[in-house]
Amino acid sequence: MKRRKFIGIIGVGIAVTAGGSYLCFEGFDNAIERILKGEIKDLKLKVDDREIVLFLNGAKQAGLWESYSISKKELIRWCAALENLGIRLDSFERYKWCKEEIIQQFLLSTSLFYGGMDSNKPIHYLRIYDPYTTPCCNPFSNLYYSA
Repeated sequence: MKRRKFIGIIGVGIAVTAGGSYLCFEGFDNAIERILKGEIKDLKLKVDDREIVLFLNGAKQAGLWESYSISKKELIRWCAALENLGIRLDSFERYKWCKEEIIQQFLLSTSLFYGGMDSNKPIHYLRIYDPYTTPCCNPFSNLYYSA
């Protein structure tokens, strides 16, 4: 095998591997959906998959993800895909912060706090939480709990 042919084969192999791995990993919305499903399962909350889809649609309409930079979206996408495989990148702590931000936004957009934070009740999506348009919800208020 000549050197030129060998370099060509290596170049094509790298291109195919890079393209295939890019196609194997899912989009940003699917990564967020997987993050939410995993955390809801860990928190043992009763949330239907339809509520997550409603949240994702509402977030897209409200432009919630537009404030995220491309690098932040790619970090979330890659770390979410690699987290299931047990692989941790150097920027995993930054990913955890982004993941907590997404989970916080989802939980504030649901009926969890309005229902007294009862994990036995089914949780429903209400609207995207925006502190400028949504009244403040104090989850520790005595208005939500019976004495």
